[in-house]
Amino acid sequence: MDRLLEVCVDSTFSLEAALEGGADRIELCSSLGEGGLTPSYGFMKLAKKISNIPVFALIRPRSGNFVYSKNELEIIFEDIEIAKALGADGIVCGFLNQNLEIDEALTLKAVKAASPLPFTFHRAIDVSVTSIKQSVKLLKEIGVKRILTSGKAKTAHEGLDNLKKLLEEANNEISILAGSGINSQNVTDLLNLGISEVHASCSSPFAQKYGSAIKMGAQEDSSTHTDINKVRALRRAISFDQKQ
Repeated sequence: MDRLLEVCVDSTFSLEAALEGGADRIELCSSLGEGGLTPSYGFMKLAKKISNIPVFALIRPRSGNFVYSKNELEIIFEDIEIAKALGADGIVCGFLNQNLEIDEALTLKAVKAASPLPFTFHRAIDVSVTSIKQSVKLLKEIGVKRILTSGKAKTAHEGLDNLKKLLEEANNEISILAGSGINSQNVTDLLNLGISEVHASCSSPFAQKYGSAIKMGAQEDSSTHTDINKVRALRRAISFDQKQ
């Protein structure tokens, strides 16, 4: 079974590191410190220009929960259309209703809006009250191609038991993309379950070249970006496991 590494990036520095480090797919976003938000249109266009691997666009208009207002939904569906027009290879999004259940109607609408691009339902599933069995059944029926999940835990490694259940329910009819806290030291435990797609930021803090005493919001003297060495190490760990 082929092993695939998806790296989430929110800057050109991180994008370049992911590409050079051996990523198989990019999840393009902004503000990873807030869990990832929709990338700018210019970033989407540049990513498609320089990337030789698929680029999936995260569509998320704000941080916080996944229960969206009418105006936020208008933004989401407009962003899906723009991402498609800019050449995105896939769309990543997720919707919950006010009861924190997976919103079937909105997810179906988004899958149709994204078509013919593959649609990934992201980690909204991890904070949903919908059961694992019902979640997978519902998302398969809607036409979702993959689920990005930590197994309803803080990290994918802590969610191993639920990831196993997700794989069993998926039955190779929908891809399970494991994400959160994955690195070269713990990825083998995930792959041993049967996980074939892994999602990671492979990030490290980097000192800013041009510092300032004036801080903009949460700006610090260092920022976090994709670390090419961590990408390479995770890619090697996945490839090594595959050869066993």
